[in-house]
Amino acid sequence: MQSELYGIDLVNDTKHKEEILTVGNNKLLFVQFICDDGYDYCEGSMFNPYPIDLKGPYTYTRTKYFVEKLFPVTEDDVYQIIILNAFGRTTSIGLDRAERP
Repeated sequence: MQSELYGIDLVNDTKHKEEILTVGNNKLLFVQFICDDGYDYCEGSMFNPYPIDLKGPYTYTRTKYFVEKLFPVTEDDVYQIIILNAFGRTTSIGLDRAERP
């Protein structure tokens, strides 16, 4: 999907990338790739947690943003995949079902 045609700004940096794809004729797939970008990676800290700076209800907020831009799409029309990748250091992201009303 060409998100720029709908005025949607997708994140695309060294540790976070987003993409929106069409699924069939009436559904969307929102993919978030979140990774350890290797910053400050060294032998002494290779097993330390890697801080991901996504605070609060981030994934729900992003989904809501896309739905607002793509009206009449509803949240029920959006599937979401979150890919979390690291190469030694632990990393995590919390998801709370209560984020979505």
